[in-house]
Amino acid sequence: MTVRAELDGHEFDLAALARHFPTGDPRIVNDDGRTYLEATALDEVFNDGAQLVATASDLLARLNGHAMLDDAGYRPVKLLNRFVDGAADTHLVVGDQAGAREHAVVVAVTAEARLGALVAGVAVDGVPVTPTPTGLRQLARAAANSDADDLLALIGNAGALGWDPLWKALEIIKVAVGGKASLIPTGWVTDDDLDEFGYSANHPDASGADARHARRPPGGRIPNRIMSIEEGQQFIRDLARRWLDSL
Repeated sequence: MTVRAELDGHEFDLAALARHFPTGDPRIVNDDGRTYLEATALDEVFNDGAQLVATASDLLARLNGHAMLDDAGYRPVKLLNRFVDGAADTHLVVGDQAGAREHAVVVAVTAEARLGALVAGVAVDGVPVTPTPTGLRQLARAAANSDADDLLALIGNAGALGWDPLWKALEIIKVAVGGKASLIPTGWVTDDDLDEFGYSANHPDASGADARHARRPPGGRIPNRIMSIEEGQQFIRDLARRWLDSL
């Protein structure tokens, strides 16, 4: 791997993504204060600006998807459309029209305060232990399972996890396991969980303008508990991890 795509995002998110994908193909590398996505797939399309951006975008969506499912505080990072071929010492900038040229990149960044730690871990007998990265394992599952691939791409491209992408994520998982009748026996969710999530996601009485629908059809049971958007996000994160780990 010699081609790198430069990434842009908050330092905490860039560091988190690097922890998820420190080795392998693809991987996230830090060099001279910048963060890059490095992958063999980029080497193969370096001379085609449009394809280079498309390939990098597809890869990054899946990496972002995994990180968003694994970490509630993670916000997706973005491509700068600046690529570096280390073997040829060539820098490539791809513009809106997929035109490539040698150039310096100037990026305007809005300052934003974020609280968090650059390194997360647990302590065993008082000694910090960094968790084993699971990113490549999830990417391997996605490469072998189109439903898993669709899920990571959906989450990674969503930007923010509102009710619409959360509902679509549930649909992917539910169909993949064979429907609700097959999902419930797994023990991952209950009937009440699904009712609460569905009502919260779809009905304005529960989620206002953020709900998927503008009106609630007459009739139907109102669940005892209404999920907040944060609870809905965590519900899907937990379900997605259990399903992916079962593949």
